[in-house]
Amino acid sequence: MAGEDWDWAITQIASKMKKARDADFIAKNSKGQVVNRLETIAHMGSSNVDNEECWAITAMSRSLD
Repeated sequence: MAGEDWDWAITQIASKMKKARDADFIAKNSKGQVVNRLETIAHMGSSNVDNEECWAITAMSRSLD
């Protein structure tokens, strides 16, 4: 049962993140410059996050673009 809970949770998170990305992705700014960014999803850091964890969080966030 626990595996099914994780599968459901991951599917829900992925679905909501994809929906937000599709709705809010910015390809170009007002000057017509390519920016390829998403301003509606963010991540927060912590003093308890080491360099490797920070890299993983940042890489995951950048992969949304």
